[in-house]
Amino acid sequence: MLWDDFARVGAPVIPGPRLRGLCVGGSDLPGPLHEALTHLGAVLEEVGGSTSLDLVLRERTPDFVISTVDALGDDPDVLAARSPGFASSVPRILITEERMAPESAAPSTCFDELLGSGQDALGYFLMLRSTLRRKRPHAMTDVLSYGGLSLDQEKFVASVDGRHAAINKLQFSVLGAMLDAPRMVWNKVFLNRVVFGPVQMRPGRQFDAYMSLVRRPLRSKLGVDPIVAEQRMGYALAHDLFVERSARRTGRA
Repeated sequence: MLWDDFARVGAPVIPGPRLRGLCVGGSDLPGPLHEALTHLGAVLEEVGGSTSLDLVLRERTPDFVISTVDALGDDPDVLAARSPGFASSVPRILITEERMAPESAAPSTCFDELLGSGQDALGYFLMLRSTLRRKRPHAMTDVLSYGGLSLDQEKFVASVDGRHAAINKLQFSVLGAMLDAPRMVWNKVFLNRVVFGPVQMRPGRQFDAYMSLVRRPLRSKLGVDPIVAEQRMGYALAHDLFVERSARRTGRA
């Protein structure tokens, strides 16, 4: 992964209305995760590990549920089976004991995302936002912009210099993630992970085929391809193109 410091590529994004999360079992979360949640614009409410999650989810309707292995105090899959509401459409995020996020997860896992306990704030931020796009896209209401490219997440519309394109969920997931960190060159494995999640990651060549399905219609509708392939590295936004267009529009070219 090649990304710059958080201040440059992970500028605070505070959607409206603010996101609401539940933290199961207390606030024993990594410091960088708290920083990422602040940048995410999320309000976190703590609930005890013995609390009925069914009842909590019915009363609170959070945008996501987050916990650590220690806080659950039980096998996560057993917990999910005992609390059907926990396996609902609300994104379920588990902080694992591994230092970095596992590249994949067993299909039987009841969690939508597994986050390593040793990641930096930007890594947490990107994975939290991507999890919400996969599982609760209507919670993403902000408009992301970079140069001449913008993405209205609430309307599922991408735009380049006045040309607009209605996008599907796959394009939404890819463009949204890339616009969260617009100067980043995305390692294929990491981009695959944030787009499809830890359970449904695609094999390498199949993932490239999916990226072609994302790029081809965008190029046709917008007149430009907003994504470039970086040889032996992965994918990135067309930085030079969008910086150049932005400069022309503001008279700095």
